[in-house]
Amino acid sequence: MPPNNTYIHFECFASVVQDISIVEMGLEDVAQKRECLHGNFEALLTIYSEKEAWYKEESESIRHELSQVRYEFRKAEALRRILRDDLRMTDASLTSISRRFLTREEHLSSLRQQLNAELHWMQEVMETLGMRLGSVSTLNKEVNEDLKELLSRERPEAHQDILKSD
Repeated sequence: MPPNNTYIHFECFASVVQDISIVEMGLEDVAQKRECLHGNFEALLTIYSEKEAWYKEESESIRHELSQVRYEFRKAEALRRILRDDLRMTDASLTSISRRFLTREEHLSSLRQQLNAELHWMQEVMETLGMRLGSVSTLNKEVNEDLKELLSRERPEAHQDILKSD
């Protein structure tokens, strides 16, 4: 008769059943943790997608602003070049006007000297006539005063030295 090992087999069977229940509990724990990790992974994926979309949007916005700044810079550079050219043209025009002014001023000075000489000649003639004609001296004074007034009306600053010489 074979030896009776039922108790040993029963104890082994109980130990195996206990090990199986421990493994089942571990598997349930792993399944719960897997579900939790899966949820965390989904949340992280959602956050990553939102952040990626936000960064793309910001990148596009910055790219657009940078493009606008470049456009404004090119526009300002073009305006600066135009202003520089305008300043050169203005400077050239002012130089030309200055030369013409100096030429005309010399011409006016020459005319002033001629007029001054003519006035002196006229005064001498009038004095000579005044000596010959006694009553003409009042006429001489009136002519002198009228000439002075006429000259002072036309251009007072240009004829001041003419009036002072009298």
